[in-house]
Amino acid sequence: MKNKRDKNEIRNMVEDELLGLSKVMDVSESMRKFDELKYPLPKEYNAADIKKIRSKIHVSQAVLAHILNIQPTTLQKWEMGINKPNGTAARLLQLIDKKGKEVLQLVG
Repeated sequence: MKNKRDKNEIRNMVEDELLGLSKVMDVSESMRKFDELKYPLPKEYNAADIKKIRSKIHVSQAVLAHILNIQPTTLQKWEMGINKPNGTAARLLQLIDKKGKEVLQLVG
């Protein structure tokens, strides 16, 4: 946990420095790159990943589809490997994967 806290402190220090520099020079490109590092794109989830996430939070396909606000057939296709989640669905899966059911309480 200490290592994660140290990384967050370093990120905050870098962000503060970039914001300070922005008052005297254009650092928009640096800020954009920093934001990309700070908020990386979610990984590409495959069928096994999605099944694992669903099993981890102990829900059915229908319930996970409801949580993600998608059709159950969409989730079934993901779990069969026919299609893959992207965009918002991938980001929500990332949050659920990292934080479990607790993240769902934020919207409940």
